Amino acid sequence: SGNALGLGSLPDYTVRIAALPPAAAAFLSRHVACVFTGACRLAATVARGVVDAWQRRAPGVEASLRLCAAISREMTDCLDRLGALPPASFTGVGSPAAQAELAAFGAALERHKAIQEQLWPATSSPVVVALYRAVARLSVGSHICGAGNGGHIVVFLKPGWTPAAVAAAVARMWARQRLI
Repeated sequence: SGNALGLGSLPDYTVRIAALPPAAAAFLSRHVACVFTGACRLAATVARGVVDAWQRRAPGVEASLRLCAAISREMTDCLDRLGALPPASFTGVGSPAAQAELAAFGAALERHKAIQEQLWPATSSPVVVALYRAVARLSVGSHICGAGNGGHIVVFLKPGWTPAAVAAAVARMWARQRLI
């Protein structure tokens, strides 16, 4: 934890693994897609920017880091509640309770994305924004992995949508990008 290192102004981070029995894990797996942005980059620049902003005590950075830590706990809570549902909750598009937990998880992910983009705009790019738009109607939430701007976007799908639908939406987005 940040406090154990003598950094009392950092949030206290803990590791908690959500309990997802096989039926819940399979349900979640059916609702995840990963999209390559078409660019690779190292996270060093963004990571350095985050640390530099925190070290100079830039306004809002500490509060945002704490909020992101709280959102991560909220997301794990969603997954724990999902995992506590009976196995019958995960057939087809899932029960209303399973769908609600997936939606709550996605909403938390979207809040985290908004905080990250506000504090560190370098996590985004025109291509990343276009990809978010391309998958928005299909997803309960999406987020760039790592420091952003390149790499992969993880997409949590609304019930009834598939990774194939994401692939088609992304292909349409790339086709439009080539026409611009």
